[in-house]
Amino acid sequence: MKRFTTIISALSILGACGCSTLPQVRDGAYVGFEFMPGYTDPVNPKAKWYHENRLAICGNSVTIEKVPITIEDGKKCYSASDGGFYTFKGTIESTNDQLLLRLKLVDSCYVMRKADGSDVNRIYSGRINQDGSLEINKVHYDVKKKE
Repeated sequence: MKRFTTIISALSILGACGCSTLPQVRDGAYVGFEFMPGYTDPVNPKAKWYHENRLAICGNSVTIEKVPITIEDGKKCYSASDGGFYTFKGTIESTNDQLLLRLKLVDSCYVMRKADGSDVNRIYSGRINQDGSLEINKVHYDVKKKE
C-alpha cells in the first residue's frame, strides 16, 4: 500500500509540474510528400507524382508550400509547372496530440481555380506523433533536416 501511495504521489507531483508524456508541436520546418493521383507523364510513365509539402510553424502561425515533383527509381525531379504550385498561410492549434489548421490559399501558379473563390479556405486536422513528426490531412511530415 505504501508503494502505491508513493507512485500516486509521484504522478501528482509530475502533473503539478506540467510534465507530460504527450508530444508537443514544435516550431520549425517539416517536409511531407502528398501523392497526386491521376498525374502521368507520357514520356516518363513510371514516374510517380507528388507535392513536396514544405510546412513551417512559428508559434500559432503556419505556412504550407506545395511544390510538384516526380520520383522514379528513388530519384527526385522538380516540375517546372505540371501539378501546380500552392502556398497556404494560416493558424495552427494544438490540443494534446491533436492539430487543427485553418488555412487560406494566398498564392498559386499553374493551377485552375474556382471562379467563386470557394477553393481558397481549407481546414486540415492532424496529430502529433511521439517522435515529433506530424500527420496532417493524411500526409506524414518529418522535421526537415538542416542542409
